[in-house]
Parts: sequence; structure tokens; C-alpha cells
Amino acid sequence: AVNVSVKKGNSPVPALTASDFRLFDNDVQQEITAVSLDAVPVDVSFVVETSVKAFPHIDFARDAIRGMVAFLRASDRLRVLTTGNAVVNVLPWRSASVPDTAAIQMNMGQIALVADAVFMALVHRPSPGRRHLVVALTEGHDWCSLISGNALARAAERSGAVFHLVSMQPREALGTHQEQNWPYGAHSFCRTQSSFVGDKVDMRPFLSDAARLTGGMAHTAWYSFDRIAVDAFDRIFDDFRRSYVLHYVPRGVDRSGFHRLRDEMPAKGYTVRARPGYWGTSRTDAAPAR
Repeated sequence: AVNVSVKKGNSPVPALTASDFRLFDNDVQQEITAVSLDAVPVDVSFVVETSVKAFPHIDFARDAIRGMVAFLRASDRLRVLTTGNAVVNVLPWRSASVPDTAAIQMNMGQIALVADAVFMALVHRPSPGRRHLVVALTEGHDWCSLISGNALARAAERSGAVFHLVSMQPREALGTHQEQNWPYGAHSFCRTQSSFVGDKVDMRPFLSDAARLTGGMAHTAWYSFDRIAVDAFDRIFDDFRRSYVLHYVPRGVDRSGFHRLRDEMPAKGYTVRARPGYWGTSRTDAAPAR
């Protein structure tokens, strides 16, 4: 199943059918067996950095979650992972009703396990017939994650989720953002000498790449308030709801290894966004030990 967003300008294109798409797997055109849209229930994983750099007050984070959940339908589900001194599943999977957000607490320490939290969200496998959307609200700097930036990208290639990053930047940072290249694949090394924790890593370039590899995008919110986060989610969820899911069985290609995907539309003037590929599995797996 391949999630595909089709737009003309900034507007999603409705009422497309399988005949409107051409899908190539490792340059071999595939037969699209079904197109589903909108009615498919969604599992939404929210990853929320609960630090003063992402949200100036914990109530803003709580209000943002309640505001975003309001867009979901009764058939959808959600969970909330927070990242601080640990990755905490503060709101486990539940139906899409307005949650009690009192369990979401501000992180008072120096550790921010951003990459670890996004990794944990990406590895969720939804039940058949459901889609998975991951939305991370984070300032983007990582302290002490075990998962490196490169490992996060590899997880994104293997995940069936669509991941969107909302980079929560304080207003004073407007116009000053600069991407940086970090060594070691942006792995956040953590030193604990006395009470010092070192080596903050700008994970935003790697989070943005992970989003691209799943067919998602990176967004920037320049104000650290709940309304900005909710507005960003409104755009993300509208795009996700009105995107298409193309189903096919790979034919004429080896099932194993990395598969390059290419989506084309005979009609001109459309912008198509989808994941660039996926990892396949072998046709024959070793028999389990007895």
C-alpha cells in the first residue's frame, strides 16, 4: 500500500481512480488493484517534546493535543509519546475522544530523546485496513538518544507510516535558523560527569529526511503556542485524509532488497508526493527452529 498525495497548486485533487495513476516498482510498471481514500481509519502517533523550548508552558502542549484530537473521527485512534529524560507512552492507544492530558508533564531535565521517540513511533504496525500517521512536535535538538540520525532514516524506509515533522521554533529564532552537519550520523553522545550532560545534536535535518522517506514533510511553527501546532496539524491531517492509497502486488521484480518507487500521472499540472521506496522481504524465509 502506497500513500500518495496529489495536488494542483495547494489544493488536493479529488475523485481520482486507479486509471489516473502509473506506479513503477524498480522501473517496472505495476497493476494498481485498488484505490482507497478518506474513509480508511487512521492510527495517529503524536510525539511531543515537553520542554520550554518547544512549549513555554505545559498547558500549551496539553491544549495542542486536545485541539489536534478534535480533527479525528470516532473510527480513528491515537497515542501520545513524550520525550524528555525518557520516552514515555503517556497516553496509550485509545479511541479518538478528547483525552485527559493531565499525564503530560513538563520535562525539567537536560535530556531530550527526540530520535528515540520518533523511532518508537515509526515501528508501530497498524492492523490491516488502517493507516498510520506520525506527527512530531519538537524543537529539534537531541540529547542522548540511542538512535542515530542515519538509523532513524533507515527505520523510516522500513516503516509503513507517513511521518510529518512540526519544528517548534521560538519567535526570536525567526530568520536565524541554520542547518548544521554533525559527525557520526548525528548520534547524540551523552556524557555524565557530575551533573553535566553534553553534545546537543541538531536532529532537524535527519528528521526532515525521515519525513521525506515516508512521503511526509517537514513544517516549521515559529511561535511556541498551542494554536500554531493545531493549525499545522489541521493542514497535515487534511492532506493525509485527502491523499490516496494505491494497492498493488509487486510483479516482475525481485521481492528482496530496496525497491525504488515512482508515481506518475498522465495529467499535467499535478504535484505528486509519495515515499521514494521501501524494503522488500525474501519470498522464502527460513523455517523456524523446532
